[in-house]
Amino acid sequence: MIKTRRVTTLMPQYKTVVDMYNEAFPDSERLPLLYLKFLSWRKGVSFTAYYDGSDIIGMTYTVETNQMIFVLYSTTNVAVRSNGYGTKILQELRRRNANREVVLNIEPLDEFAENAEQRERRWRFYQKNGFFMTGYLLEEDGQYFEILSTSTSFSVADYIKNVGRLSFGLQKVTVVEK
Repeated sequence: MIKTRRVTTLMPQYKTVVDMYNEAFPDSERLPLLYLKFLSWRKGVSFTAYYDGSDIIGMTYTVETNQMIFVLYSTTNVAVRSNGYGTKILQELRRRNANREVVLNIEPLDEFAENAEQRERRWRFYQKNGFFMTGYLLEEDGQYFEILSTSTSFSVADYIKNVGRLSFGLQKVTVVEK
């Protein structure tokens, strides 16, 4: 059974969490860790490590409202990747939030992108785990991200409200229809 633990600098595997975060996301998509740790003390913001026994298998960073949980970051430990742990983490996240829509962003499918195959694999993974394309994109500093949801009744207003919590409402969240 998957166990969870709040990520703190005092946890023994903190360096592993940092390594997973740095390995999984490019510089342009990473928020400073100090900022993430600070935000995680706010109500409805969670920085979570996932374990199988004593082995750390992944991490998520989420922001939630009553209706929605937004997954800003989710990754599995490279040491155990391709063993079904990504699916188990998503299942645990969905189980703990059974009455909420789970939403996340991925790079859009683009056959001409340098990492086109990786984007396609990522989309198939999330599709296999119950996510749908919402028909909307998040635009951030000239980059676009496909918005995926576990609900077919995605609310742009709820999404903007939830994502806006990451900047205390100071940064405009731009969503465009596909």
